Amino acid sequence: MRRLAVAVLPQPREEPTHPPTSPVVNPSGAWQFREPQQPPPERFGGEPERCKAFLLQCEFVFKQQPQTYNSDDRRIGYVMGLLKGRALDWATAVWSGDSFPSRYPVFADEIRKVFQHASSDQEPSQRLIALRQGRKTAADHSIDFRTLAAATSWNDAALANLFLASLSETLQDELARLDPITQLDQLVRTTIRLDNRARQRRSERPILPGNPYPRQGPSPRREEQQSEGSEPMDLSRAGTRVSTEERARRRTTGSCFYCGRPGHTQARCSFRTRRPVENNLD
Repeated sequence: MRRLAVAVLPQPREEPTHPPTSPVVNPSGAWQFREPQQPPPERFGGEPERCKAFLLQCEFVFKQQPQTYNSDDRRIGYVMGLLKGRALDWATAVWSGDSFPSRYPVFADEIRKVFQHASSDQEPSQRLIALRQGRKTAADHSIDFRTLAAATSWNDAALANLFLASLSETLQDELARLDPITQLDQLVRTTIRLDNRARQRRSERPILPGNPYPRQGPSPRREEQQSEGSEPMDLSRAGTRVSTEERARRRTTGSCFYCGRPGHTQARCSFRTRRPVENNLD
């Protein structure tokens, strides 16, 4: 009876096992791994500023798919299929001649020599020195700065000083109130935070009736560029202009750039607007 009960009880079913999708077996019995599919780079038309990035993307595809592009002919054919415009015209002219390279590294060097060499009249370091924030946000400016800085060999302290000099006058004034920052990453984070806060504050200002734009006070740079009649003066000595050190002190402490006293700006300085009252009695 015990044997009969065991025979009657349902036996557990074995779940079918599915073969793995990768690797797969070809008819010859050898194992083959499926290579990851990479989207092709954007077609290259000979733009000097895109040459380096285009070849880098092609190299990445070759490394991801070594079995597909396992020969120089396949790599050259892949790059040739992505050329257009004057880049394709150049490759066609070279192909028609007798000096077309048969090895991919030589072919890639020829592309660099023709297109990448003429990318700019200035070296990355010179372009980095001339870079200025302008009307860009601090975040956008930092991207441009880091892109150029990556092509230089300058140390972190030098890059931090150069980044500080490339900022707008307003942000430089805000950073002057803080302790000096010598690390580029920290300086970039602080600058972006200050810039975002200032832009948010300007957007929250109420718009007065009849004035479509929020009122913004004059910046220290504007105060320095006032008319000749508002030249910074030393009131302790009438008619004497202030020294360079005194200018720096007034800018750092936020004092009036005209009279040197705190609590107001040059635009609202009573000493600058004070004029002698003329007696027009006949």
